[in-house]
Order: sequence, then C-alpha cells, then structure tokens
Amino acid sequence: MFDTIFIVLALMYFIVSVRVDYWSTISVLGFKSETPQMFLTNPNRYEAVRGILFLGTAATLFMISFLPWYVGAGILGFLWYYSGLRGRKKAFHMYRGIFEELLSEAETENDILKYQKEIQKTDKDLMNELVKSVA
Repeated sequence: MFDTIFIVLALMYFIVSVRVDYWSTISVLGFKSETPQMFLTNPNRYEAVRGILFLGTAATLFMISFLPWYVGAGILGFLWYYSGLRGRKKAFHMYRGIFEELLSEAETENDILKYQKEIQKTDKDLMNELVKSVA
C-alpha cells in the first residue's frame, strides 16, 4: 500500500515541481504571459503544494517495502534535482521559441538583430540572467 502511495506522490511531486520551476523561470525571464494567472497572483500556493508533496513522499520512505528507505531517499533527491533542471531547461527552450516566433514576424533590421541575439543565448547565459534577476 505505501509502495503505491510513494510512487504516486513521487510522480505528482515531479510533475508539479517541473511546472513550478518552468513557470518561475519563464516569468523571471520576462514572459509572464506564459504562466497561468493563478500562479502569477499567488506563486507561494504552488510552492506550498510542491513542498507538501515532497514532505509527503519523504514521510512514506520509512514505510515502503520494495526498496530500502535510503534508496527511496536517493530517488527523491534525484527527482528534486532533476525537476529543477528539467523545468529550467523547458523554460529556456520556450524563451528561445518565443524569440524565434518574434524573429519570423520582425519588420526592422534592428529587431531582427535583437531577436537573433536572444535566440543565440546559451543555457548558461540564460541561467546567469536568471540569477541576476533573482538576486
């Protein structure tokens, strides 16, 4: 029973965490229109849901029988790390996609150059922008 609960909570945590990281990242990069209105009005609610799912998953670690608790903790740690990575990667991809769409509709040479510059930014460049914006 707790094995199933662990798996379901871990999957729910992963899905919610990827979404929250994606929305947080894309809104900080300047595209708040790509996030749900409810997230914009109260992002703490989504962070709380993510935290509750994480803690709920962690609470079931000691009751699962198909894995030792420390393996489950390792899986949960991996999900925590990978969900953040995946959410940011997804936001960076969307960021470039938006500028590619803007580039296809650009009318002036100045806009074309500006959009091409944004498209060519690496994940590291975008991460640096993200860190500067948050700090």
